[in-house]
Amino acid sequence: MTAQQKLNAKVSKLNVAMLKDMATKLIVDTRAEADIVLSATLDALMAKMPEDQFVAFCEELEAA
Repeated sequence: MTAQQKLNAKVSKLNVAMLKDMATKLIVDTRAEADIVLSATLDALMAKMPEDQFVAFCEELEAA
């Protein structure tokens, strides 16, 4: 299993509230590694949320 697969597996186990909190914090994190974790977090959220709610959340992140 690759490091990315391990990250995706761990992140996918988190609930929506935790994932939203992580995404909110990661969106302002300027470290290169944060982008990788943010991508995994958003992928997990997209799988767990209805599309309209996910899009609304992403729009909130952009406004932050």
